[in-house]
Amino acid sequence: MAVYGKFVWYDLMTSKPDAAKAFYSTVFGWGTQGWDKGDYAMWTIGEKGPFGGLMDGKPGAPSQWLGYISTPDLKATIERALELGGELVVPITAISESSKFALLADPQGAQFAVFNSVNEAENDWDTPAPFRWCDLNTTDWTAARDFYVDLFNWQQTGTMSFDGSGSDDSTFGCSALRPRPRSAACRTPRRRWASRSAGCTTRRSTISTPRSSASRPRAGRSPAAR
Repeated sequence: MAVYGKFVWYDLMTSKPDAAKAFYSTVFGWGTQGWDKGDYAMWTIGEKGPFGGLMDGKPGAPSQWLGYISTPDLKATIERALELGGELVVPITAISESSKFALLADPQGAQFAVFNSVNEAENDWDTPAPFRWCDLNTTDWTAARDFYVDLFNWQQTGTMSFDGSGSDDSTFGCSALRPRPRSAACRTPRRRWASRSAGCTTRRSTISTPRSSASRPRAGRSPAAR
């Protein structure tokens, strides 16, 4: 049985996809492969299957990574997110015959995607990727924590301080949540999720999401069925 509430896919949206391919290939050794259903490239690493995608972003928009979180019921998740003060950015959209997604924003403005597939294994996908952690930079970390705990049933496992300031970070499974203070130099800080590759370090708070020992889908097939 699938364990929901996990990050199962990552998309890089950028106005310069060719430059992004060259950058990540040089720095991390990533490769790409095409998708037979549209203008979309999928990231690969070594002989392992795809773990994310690359698509054209809106002209002038900053490049960013977008995480997809699995849920057993897209409609119910969207309704609850709206009740909690979130925003529906993109309604439920079909990716393939078996999978759909929607784009949401939390009350502080950070965007994330929710995903569901009729193929249960894709909802519990353990990506063969270098991604091992997700950080949320936000201006109200306690409100953000309460939002995601309610929406995905995440559990806070502890707190920790990375910078010695006495400001504790909340930890949940495989994600991180860091309070980001307002300052004169940064009056409108970006609220966003940021993925991290294995081996990288950061001075951010941590949050974790469910893990599962369920069997993995075949390598080479993405949870988004791209």
